[in-house]
Amino acid sequence: MTVRNTTTIVITTDNSKAKLGLTQTGAAVERLSARTRAAGRKMSESLVRVKDSIFSLKGAFAAIGAGVTAKSFLDVASSFEQMEKKLDALTSGRGKETLEEINAWALEMPVNTRKAVDTFAMMQAMGLDPTIEKMQTLVDVASVFGEDAMPRVARALGQMKTLGKLSAEELNQLSEAGINARKYLREAFGMGVSELQKSGIEIDRIIKAIMTGLDRDFGGAARANMDSWQGLKAATVSYIDEIERRIMDAGLFTELKTQLKLVNDELGDWLENNKDLIRQKVPEYPDGLKDGISGIDQTVVSVQDLLGNLP
Repeated sequence: MTVRNTTTIVITTDNSKAKLGLTQTGAAVERLSARTRAAGRKMSESLVRVKDSIFSLKGAFAAIGAGVTAKSFLDVASSFEQMEKKLDALTSGRGKETLEEINAWALEMPVNTRKAVDTFAMMQAMGLDPTIEKMQTLVDVASVFGEDAMPRVARALGQMKTLGKLSAEELNQLSEAGINARKYLREAFGMGVSELQKSGIEIDRIIKAIMTGLDRDFGGAARANMDSWQGLKAATVSYIDEIERRIMDAGLFTELKTQLKLVNDELGDWLENNKDLIRQKVPEYPDGLKDGISGIDQTVVSVQDLLGNLP
């Protein structure tokens, strides 16, 4: 990116002040631009080195590596960081431990960690007290009816819990997902829906009966599905994510965040140090400062490119 420092302008009055304003503005823009470019290069080079080093380790990664960009390392690290923060808020500060537990389990299942965490968070927010055992039952169901069944079943059960009663609407939602919850309830209590609604049976017992029926009918389906194409593909994606996460967790993600913070600090400092210059000089010499302002615009674009176009 080229930022021009215009030092000469033709003006009928106070030409020296105009030159000074241009010089100050252009120099400030050039300093900001140079620093942001340097930070951007450092971040990009770090990511490229990571990708090149990882996928030169084994020839078996060649085909996979062709579809993996250095930017994906950042995407994975950022995603896990946000998942940990979400779980931290839901588990009274146990976000890191909970995420590690869910992720270790998900690596052995045909399920994406993000999907598992989203379902866990939904269950927690709705008072379903999520556990690995309950998550396992939902993954078994999803292995038969598709990955969307996992959050759909969790949402229907969560709505029952939130309402504190059994309703036909949630049972219909389960039916649409492929689950015959009415059968499980009749087997467990010997009653139909209308009778159960009048029985006073606690909603927790009703939900447990449905989960028990699901486990009986679909238990083990996920592990049985691991050798299918869908299961193998899910495992491949999970392992690539895990490789990227561990590499970034080894210190690289912290360094990249430090570099990005430096960019933000430079932008903030530039704004603070040049606010008077902008306020005073821009209205006074609009034509003469055109190149300086253009340079500012180019610097802003370079920062946007840095964030949006990392390799």
